[in-house]
Order: sequence, then structure tokens, then C-alpha cells
Amino acid sequence: MAGERRYRDEEIRKIFDLATRGDDIGAPPPQKPDGLTLAELQEVGAEVGLEPDRVAHAALALDSRQEVLPRGTTFGMPTSVGRVVDLPRA
Repeated sequence: MAGERRYRDEEIRKIFDLATRGDDIGAPPPQKPDGLTLAELQEVGAEVGLEPDRVAHAALALDSRQEVLPRGTTFGMPTSVGRVVDLPRA
């Protein structure tokens, strides 16, 4: 499918690590057009006995992580936010 998110090798490893162990993960690297889609990840997960919902939940957890932004300062005091998080609602 055109426009569907594709996961790179490192992201795939993190998703399956999270789906199998439930560990917390760090910030994802920038998205690139190569890799696997969520549907493909779920197929691979099903082959090794993972439920598609767990893989989707792990992928969502990976996508919800945001990179920490450098803080702007004025006279040594912070003048900007250090993290921006998109909320899954309006």
C-alpha cells in the first residue's frame, strides 16, 4: 500500500523486543522509506507466535516516543520546551 509506514531493521528489532518482553525503548531514528509495514511485521510476528495486537501495540509505543529537543536558553534559563509529544486525540 502506498503511504503506509515502513519500519527499518533497527525499528523492527525494537518492536519485536518490546512485543516479547515489554521493555521500555528509546527514541526512534528518523523514518525512511525502506523497511517493513505494520502488516508485514504482524505476519512475521504471527510466524513466531506473537499476536498481531501485541505487535501493533509495540509499534504504537515505538511511534509515540519522541526525540528530546535541545533547549533554548537565555541568560542560562530555559526558554523552550525540552520534549514535544503528540497526543492520540484532538
